[in-house]
Amino acid sequence: MPKKTLIRKKKTEEKTDADKWLDRIQRAKEVKNKWREQFRVALGYEYWEGRQRPANVSETEWITINLIYSNLISMLPSLYNTDPYFYVKLRRSFIPNPMMVVLYEQKGKIRQSMLNYLKEELDLKPKVRLAIFDAFFQFGIIKVFHESEMIENPDKGKFITDEATGTIMIKDNGEPLMEPNEIPAGDAYKVIRIHPDDFLVDEDAGPLHDDVKWKAHRMKEKLEDVKEDKAYKKSVRDNLTGTEISDEIQKQREQRKKGSVYTSAEKAITPDIVILWEIYNIEDDEWLVVAEGCHDFLIDPEALPEGIEKDPFIDLRLTLRDDSWYPIPPVSQWLDPQKDYCDLRSKLATHRKRFNRKYEAYVPGLEDSERELTKLEIGGDGTIIKKNQMSPVVTPIADAPLDQTHMQELNVLRDELTLLSIGPNQSRSGKGVESATEADIIERRLQVQEGDWIGLVVDFIQTIAEKLDMQVQVHITKDQAIKVMGPQGEFWELVRTNDYEAIEGEYEYSVNVGAMTPRLPEIERAQWIAFLNLIASAPQLAMSKRLLKQMSELFHIYDETLVEEIYNIAQKMMSGQIPMPGQQGSTPGTPGLPGTASAGMAMGMANRG
Repeated sequence: MPKKTLIRKKKTEEKTDADKWLDRIQRAKEVKNKWREQFRVALGYEYWEGRQRPANVSETEWITINLIYSNLISMLPSLYNTDPYFYVKLRRSFIPNPMMVVLYEQKGKIRQSMLNYLKEELDLKPKVRLAIFDAFFQFGIIKVFHESEMIENPDKGKFITDEATGTIMIKDNGEPLMEPNEIPAGDAYKVIRIHPDDFLVDEDAGPLHDDVKWKAHRMKEKLEDVKEDKAYKKSVRDNLTGTEISDEIQKQREQRKKGSVYTSAEKAITPDIVILWEIYNIEDDEWLVVAEGCHDFLIDPEALPEGIEKDPFIDLRLTLRDDSWYPIPPVSQWLDPQKDYCDLRSKLATHRKRFNRKYEAYVPGLEDSERELTKLEIGGDGTIIKKNQMSPVVTPIADAPLDQTHMQELNVLRDELTLLSIGPNQSRSGKGVESATEADIIERRLQVQEGDWIGLVVDFIQTIAEKLDMQVQVHITKDQAIKVMGPQGEFWELVRTNDYEAIEGEYEYSVNVGAMTPRLPEIERAQWIAFLNLIASAPQLAMSKRLLKQMSELFHIYDETLVEEIYNIAQKMMSGQIPMPGQQGSTPGTPGLPGTASAGMAMGMANRG
């Protein structure tokens, strides 16, 4: 009986936990790439930068009218023009003691001063505007965290002693405390914008935050920098290899290709870039770092750093979908009208170029037909030809007519694109309305649509402020004095570490939305005049500070110092110290005051204006 050959299957290597995370990242990439293809994200960026000419159309026969560019440029200022002023107010106190409530509110004001100082220090405006820009093409991401630079501890290995008594400090298990090998040399609060291409969520993530299991931030680092970074495990970074080639080396390689010497050894360039993924596992409240091509964690899964609730990311998505975390990008809806508009506009230009002046000639009527026709074809301005008869021998041929429906179609395409946008450009699409009432309805709808996006941006900014405040609460180490510019004017605020002690309650964060809108001198002047006319005509409205503040904010006036002065003036008007509008001099029965007459005249003129 012949012996059977036993074929043993090769044992497959068991995947490590790091490999499992890399598999999850790969599946999430595939989901994101399908979304990018569905909504033509790459094409949106191409159109934004003006690269709209199809490959089969010559450059001389194409005109690019970039309406996507004009739409975005007009919409961004209405969503975020200037940094808002942050407010931190007590929302709830678990200690129903009026004294504690007042104390917590005072600490909230100090926290808000720190936030308004940091927004300037961290250059918040350009980062938020970039994130809003990202949201038109994909989605916007801001990351808030604290970063410490670690240096070698000169006292490493020594016992830690109590400064007061000089005795060695002991752990709970009875062992003496030792100085660490590294200590923080400097720390900083960080607010960074992350490009949407460098951000991932899990493959099954839904539109709401509760539907997300994990979030990941991709970082491209040089191999040599990662190997020197002591934040990562030494045993892993020592054996780490690159997976991509940097642009710098790639350019050098291309230059060598053009040269006379290019050996086969130079073709095998070692990759010098490492792709890292910083992952926040929301389900298990932990974070970790893996590298592509590496089978072990650079940072093992560990508890979230203090001050981070769930994750450090804040996202801005303008239009949510019902079954996916990834939204509908607004620019994706503008691509087809933009393409058709430029296509039709180019055809109009081509038609104008092709139909130059042409002639028809009665050859027997020419004296020397061959010579005279040549003069007609190539002759310059003022060319004279000879003919044998009085009747017209040469007559111009009429150009082919351009159908007016093309011009109407061009207007329709432009209106379709502006209808899909939100902001000042869209108001032009209502030029065909039949009545003022219809125009007013359209204008109000535009304001509602724009206001909805402004609300999303405000929520986005408030969440940034909340996460930044949490970082300060955890990492503030010393008292400091900061200068702040706000509605109260410019002032100094003393910030102490005990102002950030945990409270028995919670704070809420808000911004003055009106301060984010574009500020033009003529608009501000008109708002001030309208506000002063209102107060001059009815000063009793200014008797309530709360009502006065609300009215001033409706007129987009947020200077609290000036509002306080208006309140004092209204008090004097009502008490008779200053004449009421239309009166001159002092009120009958009251002694005259210096300047009272001139003030009354000025207020009266303002009222009549």
